[in-house]
Amino acid sequence: MNLQTINASASPEVQMNENCETLEHQAVYGLRQPVTMGLTWGYCGGRWGGFAITAGTLTLTDDSANYIVVAIATGVASVSAATTNWDDSANYVRVYKVTAASGAVTAVEDHRAGPLGVHGGGGGGGGVIESIVPGTGISVDDTDPANPIVAATGSSTVNVTPDTHPSSPNVADDEFEYGSSIDTSGARASGATAWAWVNQGAASAAVSGGSLVLAQGAQSTSDNLRCVMQPVSGSTWRFRAKVTLFGQRASADSSATAGIIFAGLCARNSTSGKLLSVHILSNAADTKPGRIEANRWTNVTTYSATYAATKDIFRGDYWNPRALVTLYLEIEQTSTQFLTRWSDSGVDGTFIPLTAENLSTHISSIDEVGIFHANTLNQTHTPKSATVVDWWRRMA
Repeated sequence: MNLQTINASASPEVQMNENCETLEHQAVYGLRQPVTMGLTWGYCGGRWGGFAITAGTLTLTDDSANYIVVAIATGVASVSAATTNWDDSANYVRVYKVTAASGAVTAVEDHRAGPLGVHGGGGGGGGVIESIVPGTGISVDDTDPANPIVAATGSSTVNVTPDTHPSSPNVADDEFEYGSSIDTSGARASGATAWAWVNQGAASAAVSGGSLVLAQGAQSTSDNLRCVMQPVSGSTWRFRAKVTLFGQRASADSSATAGIIFAGLCARNSTSGKLLSVHILSNAADTKPGRIEANRWTNVTTYSATYAATKDIFRGDYWNPRALVTLYLEIEQTSTQFLTRWSDSGVDGTFIPLTAENLSTHISSIDEVGIFHANTLNQTHTPKSATVVDWWRRMA
């Protein structure tokens, strides 16, 4: 037995409390009895999926079954009399089914354990269940959610190897194999969409070895996103890129006390200047080596908020003085939302949802999309970092 045996002593509650402390991670989102009464349901706080969860309460619907879930992308708990979110295993995990009648709770089902529960998951213990999402030419059989089966469907033209050039490229695509600098004239192919700088400063965008190398160029002591952007049309679209964060981790340089380096994709409203981004990030102030993060920006020089989710990533190279981390990032606009996803492999069907934000919340509309790099926040040394992009493609 690993937990302490409760022995007869003057203070047996000490041993009991210490045992409970060991198991505290399982308490997050659990029933919090002192504040639960009538139609008010209390739940415990703690840490889950990288989020700091504050204890809170939910209001139950009387004379109904109530379904309590947690959003995978945000860690936020919610309750509904409908089963819509309860059955949406791609975006939510289950906590409790609570039945109320005549102003009081009459039945409780605890669904926190198991593949669909907030502390379940086939990955081995708690946190976010990283959903596998069907894509073009890819099907997912999730009859057994803990052991989904991914298979190719349709014709043999499916690009299962993501780094292979698409057979029918879009005019927005760029494999970064033309010229020695980013294509600002659309000359790489007939009808190709040209790139344009936003807040270039001293940054450079060289094309070398089949990749774009977007480098800061000079130190920055404040937020500065150096962006290369394309115009985008249509109410719905989806872009994907293979992105590497390269550089010296700020914490590896004793002269950098609060440095942050970013590499990622962004979407912009050129009229208001507002942006949304998804990126790989290394922060000297963090105890973890790196993160995938999604931010709001008031403009290219003003950070607004980390709006929905961060996910710690663990790569051996991050512990070295030079960070070299590659991920596949995806941004999508629907008629009402901006979505972000990431993948280790880049294969359709493996992209994991990170965030979903209503357009009306911050940016309103998007007319530019692109790539950015930032080496920022009190970097007192000469920056040695870059965003390296192997390819950029419009997927839909």
